[in-house]
Amino acid sequence: MLSLKKTALFFTYLVLIIIISFIFIEIFISENSYLIDNSNNILIKKIPFGYGSLIYNIINSGEYLSTDLGLNMNVSRLPMLPMIISTLIHISKNIYFVVIVKNIIFFSIYYFCVIKFITNYNLKLKYLFIFLIIILYNPYNLFVSLNFVFADFITALLIPCLFLMIISNYKNKFLIISILIFTLYLSKTNMFFLTILFTIVVLTLERDNKKYFVLIGLFLAVLFWSSFGFLKTGKIPIGQSLISINSWGMSHVLNKDFSNYYPYRTVDQINFKNKYKKFKNEWEFYDFYNKQNIEYLKKNKLETANNILVKANFIFFNIYKTGSQSSTYTKVKREIRISNIPNKMFLNLSIIILIFSLILSYKKSNFNKYDIYFVVLVVSYLLPLLIGWATNKHLIGLFILSKIYILYKYILKKNIKSKLI
Repeated sequence: MLSLKKTALFFTYLVLIIIISFIFIEIFISENSYLIDNSNNILIKKIPFGYGSLIYNIINSGEYLSTDLGLNMNVSRLPMLPMIISTLIHISKNIYFVVIVKNIIFFSIYYFCVIKFITNYNLKLKYLFIFLIIILYNPYNLFVSLNFVFADFITALLIPCLFLMIISNYKNKFLIISILIFTLYLSKTNMFFLTILFTIVVLTLERDNKKYFVLIGLFLAVLFWSSFGFLKTGKIPIGQSLISINSWGMSHVLNKDFSNYYPYRTVDQINFKNKYKKFKNEWEFYDFYNKQNIEYLKKNKLETANNILVKANFIFFNIYKTGSQSSTYTKVKREIRISNIPNKMFLNLSIIILIFSLILSYKKSNFNKYDIYFVVLVVSYLLPLLIGWATNKHLIGLFILSKIYILYKYILKKNIKSKLI
């Protein structure tokens, strides 16, 4: 009977995700009509953020090749989003199919991780609803999670899943974490540091020999992307050069106009004096901007440090809409994004709770290892964004994670399960 009840709950949840996805698509089409034809098929080449030509070439020529910057590039984008979306488009270009199937998959992964956590610790059904409300109540968070044109939909749901799995006692949790680490490494460049540091901490803190599954997941991800990059370009894409447009992206930050744009205007509009320069290949492109960035940093250390404070202030305290398409010379009207208020509030609350927990643990000389995992996830998530730049959509995984951490600490405090620590 209990199994039947759980099955019914899951299918009810899926129906809800389908309905929400349908509403999202209607809104998305109305705001991005350029991306869809009259038959509701996705116009692949018009997919933004450097994915359009890449996905088009995967589908039509079987080649992992981007030409969006006027240069043939094999490692300009990490492969997780292009492979997911191209696989779905291979089946059908219809936006309803692509978005709904994608959302069924990712929201089901989150549901699975929540169920394993709740089941392991015999928590009441109300906690399932609370965990689901955490990802569904906030309109902007939901908008990012439901989307398909940027890879933040992956981190928005899988970073919380990573924490849910590590704090659970599910027997196959390290296998699931391994898959999550593999996926995250290949999704966004700011996951490079997080996946490596998280793996190191797992290997350090855990006693179960199954922990080595996590190392295998990371190793396979690094091996896959490094081998592909070397075979295609003759250079191993790793670290700072994980993708060949990384230095170009950083040149938006290490730029005298950055402070004139960020955070209220999109930094993508910053003009470059060498924007029409021709390059032989993508690594010459990378090296050009990397050298330019190093020279700028040497001459503008104080300004760069000050910009880090600006980005930190945005991450923790800014509640306004950001990334306006207005010209740098146009005064941008600041509008509060209501969704940012609970996001920033819970993020800061989670940090406060963490600090008190660490102080208490220090006094008792008994640290909760799951506090350490939370520290690792927060620090490794934020560090690349402080070096680069953060917009609201980049932070959704962290916002959801902070709420889950707060709920976890509440469960501990109520002693719902004495062995939870």
